[in-house]
Amino acid sequence: MSFPHTLPYSFGYIPTAVAFEGSALALDVEHVARAQNRLLAQFKTKPRIRAVVAAFVRQVEDIEIASWQLIAERLLTTAEGLQLEQLADIVGLRRDGLGDGDLRSRVLVEIMVLRSTGTADEIIAIAQRFTSETSMQFDPRPPCEATLSLGFELDGFVAFMLARILRRARPAGHRLTLEYLTQPADESFTLSSVAGSSETSETMGLGWTGDPLLGGALAGVTE
Repeated sequence: MSFPHTLPYSFGYIPTAVAFEGSALALDVEHVARAQNRLLAQFKTKPRIRAVVAAFVRQVEDIEIASWQLIAERLLTTAEGLQLEQLADIVGLRRDGLGDGDLRSRVLVEIMVLRSTGTADEIIAIAQRFTSETSMQFDPRPPCEATLSLGFELDGFVAFMLARILRRARPAGHRLTLEYLTQPADESFTLSSVAGSSETSETMGLGWTGDPLLGGALAGVTE
């Protein structure tokens, strides 16, 4: 991005974007050039007149950029550092060692929870945003119960945090069960090929817990 003039040192903000995705807002830094182009033809080549116009209109341009900075630092998608922490505080979150990217994601999740009416689509969307995964299935069990099954490995503490979030997003009076894998999917459903043996067949289903390379977590149920 190039600017038609050097910003004053006392201002010091250099915009890094002229538009935001999903927004109609756009930064306009062409006020001076536009004003000079609107001069009568006999004045367009007069450097002193052009300079006077620029001196007046540049103040409008500086206000435009200052306003843009305020918008950019207060949008959740672009806020950083202290500004992002202040947005997180509005929804009751703390940084707790999280980087800007993780904190922004948590704030987005919290906003989705606060707006949730408990529909299946909303529950899935919240879980997908929180885990950054899409392999999951929602299984309703009328009248007041449902299960969300995750098709990927998830750390126990992360799963606990997700369960607490989904509990707040579910409909009142309903039970929501979270199912997840504690190891990769390809190690969870491999069956020993010979009874009483740790040898495996990747096409047969269950496996052996003694060695994750020799199958999945359910081989011992027949022992």
